Amino acid sequence: MPKRDDYYQGAMGISEFADVQGEVGRQTDRGAAIISSSFVEEHLRYAIDRSFVDLSERTSSRLFEGTGPLSTFHSRILLGFALGMYDQQTREEMIIISRIRNFFAHTIKAIDFNDATIAQLCAELGFPSRYMALYQIDQGNRWKFELSCRFCRSIVVNASRSEKPTFAGGGKTSFEALAEARYAAELHGRSVALPHVPSRTSDR
Repeated sequence: MPKRDDYYQGAMGISEFADVQGEVGRQTDRGAAIISSSFVEEHLRYAIDRSFVDLSERTSSRLFEGTGPLSTFHSRILLGFALGMYDQQTREEMIIISRIRNFFAHTIKAIDFNDATIAQLCAELGFPSRYMALYQIDQGNRWKFELSCRFCRSIVVNASRSEKPTFAGGGKTSFEALAEARYAAELHGRSVALPHVPSRTSDR
């Protein structure tokens, strides 16, 4: 695992993001689902690691690898929420992303984003649905999944850059703030740190 400072100076940068997006674009649906979700999961790992006291490489490996308590995407999603990195909407969004990834990873038969199970899960993704409602854009289930992964990655990166991860402030819903920030960034061809948005206090 790279040192924290090295990672946050480079591995979360625009260049890496562009490289991964380029690779995703060349993949089959199965490959795109696995790579896109893994990109979110890996960023979440480092964001969580950064919230801890300085750990030795051995201790970090015990936590995040093998049979460690944080070795799964699901366990990291729940801990990220418990640490205040994001709200319930984002937590549930990432859980759906992990379910889609797992379905692709553990299904032997040839499947794509038009599979009935995958299509239903994609329909449950909240960020793309809100984005489509705001901007009247819909490019299919794969597009929804990849867009959701980009939103979640941005949220995790934004949280990881805070001295103490929080998810509060602002007056817009997370859907509105995320969609507007992403849309503005795409129009100007640049990266943007997404704004903090209100958290919901129930179901903690």
